[in-house]
Amino acid sequence: MFNAIKIFGNWQEINEILAIVLIVLIMAIIFGLIFVEILFLVLNKKEEEEEDIKEEEGEVEEKEEILKEDEESYKAGIVVYDRSFEARYIQLSDESKRRYILIKNEIMSYDKVHSRRSWKRETYKNGRKVLAKLSIRGKTICLYLPLNAEDYTESKYKVQDVHDTKAYKDTGLMYRIINERRMKYAIELIEEVMNKNGLKKGETQNIDYYEPYEGIVELIEKGLIKRNVRKVKEEIK
Repeated sequence: MFNAIKIFGNWQEINEILAIVLIVLIMAIIFGLIFVEILFLVLNKKEEEEEDIKEEEGEVEEKEEILKEDEESYKAGIVVYDRSFEARYIQLSDESKRRYILIKNEIMSYDKVHSRRSWKRETYKNGRKVLAKLSIRGKTICLYLPLNAEDYTESKYKVQDVHDTKAYKDTGLMYRIINERRMKYAIELIEEVMNKNGLKKGETQNIDYYEPYEGIVELIEKGLIKRNVRKVKEEIK
C-alpha cells in the first residue's frame, strides 16, 4: 500500500515536471516566433531605408547601353545622350513600366484630367490647373505634386522639396517611386491632391501604355535621343 502511494506520488511529481517543461517549451517557441518576426521587420525596414538612401544619394547603379564607338568619349564626358521622357520610359525595366502604367491610370481616372508629354516630363492638368507631373531620373519614376513638402517632413512619405526648381515651381513636392510600398503611398498623395481640387474619381482606368524596350541606336533614329558632343578645354583654347 505504501509503495503504491509512493509510486503514485512520484508519477504526480513527474507529470508536474513534464507539464512545466511543456509550458516552458511552448513559451520558448512563442517568444522565438516573436523574436524572428521582430528581426524580420527590423531587417526589412533597414533594407528599405538603405534602398531609399541609395536612391536619394544617386548611388543606384544605372545600366546604360553605350554605343561601342562612343564608349571612351562617353566616359570622358565628351559625348552626352539627351534622352527624352519617352526614350527614358522605353528603356525602363518592365517592373518600372508597370508602376508608371498604374500611376498614370490612377491620375487619369479622375474627372476632366488630361495629360501632355514634353521632352523632359509628362504633365497632368484639369483645365489650366496643374495636378501632377512625372519625370524619369535614371531608372526611377519621380512624381511631382502641388503639395507643401514641409507638411510631410515627419510623415511616412519621404518627399523632397523642389519648389525652387523652375520647372517644378507649381509642383514643389517630389516623391520617388522605387518600390511597391512607395507606389501605394504615391496613390494616397494623388488622392489628397484630387480631393483638394474637388475632383471625383470614376472607374479606375486599365489602359495598357506599355512600350517595348529599344536600344540607343533605334531611339536616336526616331529622334527620341539626341547625341550631343561637348567641346573639351583643349578644343576651346
